[in-house]
Amino acid sequence: MTVIGVAGSPVNLPCNITPPGEEDAEDAIALVLWYKDESTTPIYSLDARQGSLDQARHAAKDSLNARAHLSISERPAFLKLDPVMMEDEGEYKCRADFKKARTRYMSVFLKVVVPPGKPVITDRNKEVLQSLIGPYNEGEPLMLICEVIGGKKLFISKNFLEEFF
Repeated sequence: MTVIGVAGSPVNLPCNITPPGEEDAEDAIALVLWYKDESTTPIYSLDARQGSLDQARHAAKDSLNARAHLSISERPAFLKLDPVMMEDEGEYKCRADFKKARTRYMSVFLKVVVPPGKPVITDRNKEVLQSLIGPYNEGEPLMLICEVIGGKKLFISKNFLEEFF
């Protein structure tokens, strides 16, 4: 599964914390661990082994600071990153341990889109244009330059170009 997030906005990474088969209504989540990429150290954990889910301890890796929180009130549960950053892109693995049932795993790839900065339009004399341009004589060549800083490269396939242009 792939989730797409926009840098600077919140994103939710789903994790199924329902016991497999739901054959035992008494079963409950004991531990939820989130990993990123190939790391063997969790980036986020929810530990309910010593009590109820309401009393569970939440812990996030320092690099996430206060940007991460596991929401368990909805199904599927989700790890919310707010705001998501470009360096958050990667594969996330959720491990849900239950008091009785077998462990459940889920993998999510987070793709982060970084919007470009505000476009700056200039004329051939490099003067920044803020509103309407002109006047220009009919038939006279017009040259406008649009510059945008930032953003993450968007890869466009040949098929896309042929279809739309």
